[in-house]
Amino acid sequence: MPELSKKDKLRLLETMLESRHADLREQNLNRQGKGHFHVSGMGHEALAAISVQMEPDDYIVPFYRDRGLVLGRGMTTRQLALEYFAKRKTGSGGRMMPSHYSDLERHIWSVPTPTGSQLLPGCGMAWGIQLDGKKNVVVTTVGDAATRQGDFFEAVCFAKEKKLPVLFIVEDNGYGISSPTRKINPLALGVLEPNEWRELAGEAVQEIYNTAADALFDFVVDLRALFGGQDTVCDQLIFPAFHRIAFFESLQFLRAAIKFLIVRTGVTGKPFHFHPPKMWTTASAHFFYCAGGAIVNLLNVFAG
Repeated sequence: MPELSKKDKLRLLETMLESRHADLREQNLNRQGKGHFHVSGMGHEALAAISVQMEPDDYIVPFYRDRGLVLGRGMTTRQLALEYFAKRKTGSGGRMMPSHYSDLERHIWSVPTPTGSQLLPGCGMAWGIQLDGKKNVVVTTVGDAATRQGDFFEAVCFAKEKKLPVLFIVEDNGYGISSPTRKINPLALGVLEPNEWRELAGEAVQEIYNTAADALFDFVVDLRALFGGQDTVCDQLIFPAFHRIAFFESLQFLRAAIKFLIVRTGVTGKPFHFHPPKMWTTASAHFFYCAGGAIVNLLNVFAG
């Protein structure tokens, strides 16, 4: 598998930083009482390395931590900000809960509230693609705790029975709400066949890219999957006292990914047109506008 080009690395870096800054903005708005709730996608940003490879007629069936994945597919922070406030100009016309994003044009299925319930519909889409004789694929994601649910096992069994063009991505952050899952997920318990699953570190951008490329472009009989996200902590808003240190440690993920995407390209300093402070103010501008701010070009006001 060839190395990511410098252009691809820079695109991924920009997407991952944009995802992190928008996440932090939603977090701050929630703490200020200006948002209804916030579901973190911090530590999951590298999944953009999967969606940037997908074809226009492929489908994504996400869950609620997939900001990086859908940004890599082409959704914008402005769209996700509108979804955060459940505005009319969203995939559901404001009829879904906040942050339950979707995009018909980009074939991104709506985020469900009951975790795991998206897997069987994802298999249904893959079956339809198969019956139509198309060469496309469905990428569907789920958290590690939801792999204990019946939906997950039904979906995996159906996919194996029909040899469906579906890629399951289990985003393993080690917790199901407040319960550690490292020793009790189906892979750890030996319920799943280890040779049918790939276990990857969430910050290993090139490895995620390579594995996804193998799965997406050689998807005839093999059932492939990813089991990753090792340095992710996403429950810090529920247990702030306990997870405060762990939250800062989770930045190790972003630093490791940035080291891969920047240092190895030899590009540093001024060439960054997406300098982090500008990324932050741009994200802030999108959320300010979508919250009902003045109808002006706020990107010029904040980021100029």
